[in-house]
Amino acid sequence: MPHSVTLLVYDLSQGMARMISRQLTGRQIDGIWHTSVVIHGQEWYFGQGVFSTTPGVHHYGAPVQRVPMGETEISRELFREFIDEIRPRFTAVHYHLLNHNCNTFSNEVCQFLVGRSIPSYITNLPGDFLETPFGQALRPVIDSFFSSPHAQPVRAPPATTTAPAPARVAVPAAGPPGHPHVALSLPELRAIFDQPHWHSASSPKMWEKLESVLDHTLTNVDPTEESAAAVAARLRKTCAGANAEADPRTLRLLCSLLREVDKDDERWVIVDVARLFAQAESYASGLKEAVFAVIRRELAGASPAKPVHLALLRAASNLLGHTKVVRWSLGSAAAGDRRTLLTSLLVSGLLHEPAVADASIIRAAAVLAFHVARWRFQLARTTPAADWTTVWSSDGADEEWTVEIVGAIAHVLGTQVRGNEEEASAMGTQLYASLCGLLFTAPPAILDLLEALECTPESFAKLGRVVEESVALFAPVD
Repeated sequence: MPHSVTLLVYDLSQGMARMISRQLTGRQIDGIWHTSVVIHGQEWYFGQGVFSTTPGVHHYGAPVQRVPMGETEISRELFREFIDEIRPRFTAVHYHLLNHNCNTFSNEVCQFLVGRSIPSYITNLPGDFLETPFGQALRPVIDSFFSSPHAQPVRAPPATTTAPAPARVAVPAAGPPGHPHVALSLPELRAIFDQPHWHSASSPKMWEKLESVLDHTLTNVDPTEESAAAVAARLRKTCAGANAEADPRTLRLLCSLLREVDKDDERWVIVDVARLFAQAESYASGLKEAVFAVIRRELAGASPAKPVHLALLRAASNLLGHTKVVRWSLGSAAAGDRRTLLTSLLVSGLLHEPAVADASIIRAAAVLAFHVARWRFQLARTTPAADWTTVWSSDGADEEWTVEIVGAIAHVLGTQVRGNEEEASAMGTQLYASLCGLLFTAPPAILDLLEALECTPESFAKLGRVVEESVALFAPVD
């Protein structure tokens, strides 16, 4: 059966390029184009790696154009193999604003699926820009930023911002001792980030489902265990408590269940039980690799079923409530794959299109975003100047990753929180604090993105004192 292929075109400048490009460059440029490809019911794009999401809920806003590219007989399985094959060439390390960007990815995908290139006005945009005097002046800056991972070049805004203004080009990378954020006290934000937010609730339905799953899996997983009812009762009794010491037998059982249970209508309950145990650091340290293996499997296929997606967001959030685990997940040189997986899980959750009166996935993603921002904020406040590349890497990877998450948070704030009194006190405050935590000591490009998305303190005054305190974080950094 043929599958339709559609190119979605976004204007990252939100209309600004059309208005100011002639004055800035001497040439009319109608948009700063970002593209993605919709195939098999998923929207695929290149950002901090290759990602997929629900079509039309991208954090760049609504697409300005939907271009039918044709139909393909290529199956979902064959397309996934193609994505896995090209994925190593489309990572943050390989990104280049002019030569290897989101449109490069979309063009290659469309050529594979339908044998057609995307419209030339999109692929020709970098060349058109470089022909202008302003583009020629910026070319050395852009090349040095994207081609020298060990240098510390002048940071020009990346592709996810509006057209760069000349006054911003000479701004150095963020970091002490000169960054003005370092001198801010920010008591409200520090208080908000003082403690993690645990997903600790359970339900009788979950425990009943667990017993049902154990009833036909326990023999294969661990034949030495007791009856399904006895094991479920033992897990229910021992899962509570952030200070619990991990029982090796229980830990082995949970890891085995996470590996072996592969049906969507059963996997969610295993992940959910692991989430409860992950409130204790001793269990979180032992469960982290098994939970990430489930995330990897789920994201490699079609979009996770809602119960699994929700359970994974909650489990990942509880894992990241622990300093050692969040450092393992996001902070070490070996965390690249894990950080990509978490980013994909988080962004797809924030951009989830909720049914009426059901925003549970977005709320769970908001807590995960809180823990990511909490760690970044505390890291930036405590890292000595000599080690600052552990906060904002010199190759720009941390900046690109942060842009991805900040854009998704801004999308939720604009669509779910702004003007919504019901969300203002809970999820709104949490997401706004997360935005501020990621903005703390950030390079100017991230502030430029928020300005382009009209995500500013003035829009969220009802969220209270944290908004008043955050005004200094949104001030231009020169």
